Amino acid sequence: MRKLVRGAAVFGACVLLGAMAIAQGELTGNDILDRMREKGVLFLQEGDLIFQARFDLVFADGTQGQNEFEIFISQGDEATGEPDRLLIYYLTPEDIAGTIFLSVIPPEGDARMWLYLPALGFVKELISESEQAQSFAGTTLTYEQIGGAVDYSADYTATRLADSSVSVTVDGASSERSVYVLEISAKPGATVDYPKGKLWVDVEELTPVRSEFYDKLGRLEIVLEILRLETFEDDLVPTLIKACNQKDATCTTIEVLAKQRAALPAEIFTPAALPTFTPDAYR
Repeated sequence: MRKLVRGAAVFGACVLLGAMAIAQGELTGNDILDRMREKGVLFLQEGDLIFQARFDLVFADGTQGQNEFEIFISQGDEATGEPDRLLIYYLTPEDIAGTIFLSVIPPEGDARMWLYLPALGFVKELISESEQAQSFAGTTLTYEQIGGAVDYSADYTATRLADSSVSVTVDGASSERSVYVLEISAKPGATVDYPKGKLWVDVEELTPVRSEFYDKLGRLEIVLEILRLETFEDDLVPTLIKACNQKDATCTTIEVLAKQRAALPAEIFTPAALPTFTPDAYR
């Protein structure tokens, strides 16, 4: 399944790497991408999750801002065709409070995305590439990057470079994490934002703790770092993530403030339900 992202990337949880049919030293870059896909990026177990997150923003002119969101996630089932679902409720600042972003990601194919604007009282589907490429709530990330599907193995080929290590805070203490280093290139015909990139993939958790993405001219554009991992349900999940655009000097730091399991009805993840949705009903 093409797991939720970023998210990319953004809110991961991990399954244990476990016994490997191929020794770590024999894995190719594409093998590692395949294992990342099998593991997924958001959940240790199937189910629903609610968490609160704060986004600290640095804009191109050096000014700063801050947004808070409550995020509702439901993992689907590839066997039955049930999609993954993501709903982001804007808490602050006050002028955008009550706005809702919804993404529904099928096992195969592209995600569908909607934005509910309470001031205008209507739900708008983000259909075009230009709409999905707009900034999510003024952050460094786009709607597509927040609510799309990431599947490196489907879109990229990877060359494995020399293994390395990356310093990450784990449960409050600095830790040197062993990482695979991969150079990735877009496959012919793949629809991706960046034709080339570089991933530093945690050997144990199969999560990219650092990612770099390059534009068509080979210039570094986006750097994404996982700065902190914390134990949740016996596994390590990212709780502090920083994304910076090297071209315009903007940065977004995402901190997970609270997280909990919950039973969420599928009906809340529909465009028709957005105008009457209230997060208080599920806390």
